[in-house]
Amino acid sequence: MRTDYSLRQHSLLYRQRAGNVKGTYGFVQKGMAVRDCRWPGNDEMYWDIAKYRQILRKRYQETAFPPCMHLPVCDILIFGQLWQRAFCRHWHTSPDIIRSDSSMKKIAIITSGGDAPGMNAAITAIVKAAARRGIECIGIKRGFNGLLTISADNQKDLQYFDLETVLDNADRPGTQLRTARCDDFRKPEYQKKGADNLRALGVDAVVVIGGDGSFQGALRLVEQGIPCVGIPGTIDNDLAFTEMTLGYETAVQVCTEAIRDIRATSRSHNRPHVVECMGRHCGDVALKAACATGAEIVLVPEVKWDIETVAQRLCYQIRKENPRATIVIAEGCWDSMMPFDAYSYLNPRGKKFREDDKINASFLASILQRKCIDILGLNEGSPDRYHDEGDELAVRSTVVGYTQRGRMPVAKDSAFAFEAGHLAVSLLCKGYSGQVIGTRHGRVFHMDMADALKEKRTFRHDLYDLVNDIRE
Repeated sequence: MRTDYSLRQHSLLYRQRAGNVKGTYGFVQKGMAVRDCRWPGNDEMYWDIAKYRQILRKRYQETAFPPCMHLPVCDILIFGQLWQRAFCRHWHTSPDIIRSDSSMKKIAIITSGGDAPGMNAAITAIVKAAARRGIECIGIKRGFNGLLTISADNQKDLQYFDLETVLDNADRPGTQLRTARCDDFRKPEYQKKGADNLRALGVDAVVVIGGDGSFQGALRLVEQGIPCVGIPGTIDNDLAFTEMTLGYETAVQVCTEAIRDIRATSRSHNRPHVVECMGRHCGDVALKAACATGAEIVLVPEVKWDIETVAQRLCYQIRKENPRATIVIAEGCWDSMMPFDAYSYLNPRGKKFREDDKINASFLASILQRKCIDILGLNEGSPDRYHDEGDELAVRSTVVGYTQRGRMPVAKDSAFAFEAGHLAVSLLCKGYSGQVIGTRHGRVFHMDMADALKEKRTFRHDLYDLVNDIRE
């Protein structure tokens, strides 16, 4: 349908298709009253300026505007006429909806890998941002596993979202879509099957929330022609391109509270304590929690360490009248431990240990207890004491565990999820693909996903040295 708009006041004849009277997200401006222009009663509606600016300015050269009139003023007058003559007649949508020029109709959301606090908040933000643009959102359950099973006939792993379904979801921990790891998706035939399943459901783009493995899966979908945007969701904070990931701040808070409670009971009994935090390949959670609680020793996967040195540090604390020192370790710190024959050391000293036993926090506590007894010249179980008050040397251990993943997200994680979710939908509507969202200097940004995964993560050795009191 073609409609003529005659702007007689300025001798400008402008022809415009009614179907083009739409807003483009990212280039919208709010209507306001302009002198000499009659505006509709509702000034909360949006219109696209970028779309018409080039055409109007070209036409401006052909009009009879006074030479002294400033060009932006000219634009405002023309937009005022277009608003009155076009938008009031052909805008049939709700004022709070911003239409997109893209053909985006349906977005799928996938949460993959380990769950992290803030994933539900990100899902909520994506659904709300999509709803404002009239885009449908669906969720795929069980990560990429669900992607391989969904179809028009089998929708067990599908969840349809609307504003009501996510109304009270943002503050909930975990992910309502469930999550899992999928080794099959590494194979090309399964990657093609996943992309075909998405096309069969009419999905135009995918938002993947997860870690580096999840983003590798997203890149495979991009290679299959499915636009994807990634949001980092992992408590480990092990992605180099971003300062924080969803769930990291919450995990640090959980560990900090746990260590504070443990230090309180350690004071009551005057005994050291080993506390294990999550972090298979990255020690950021353990390091930050150690800094926040005043722990005396921290062990992480990024730095080599040995049992003898740790025992000497603990004995140093005991001699300084600090028999309740706290040793914070990351779950992956064993990868950086120097070789130690625990079997030969523990068994003669009354601790049964098999060569195939798993090394864990309890193992470290047993080793340190017996090492310190040897270094301090004490005999375990004898009247000999290591403290004036008569306390026996006993090192205990605690694993913080999955409570780090199951806590309600703290404000910083929720705020990042909100911004990242809205930016993800915005990028897809603008035609971006293969992008990942991160945060730097407190602001969200996006970059190429493949380039982001190539970046090398840096570890805060300065903080590590401060906690362990290592001096130059």
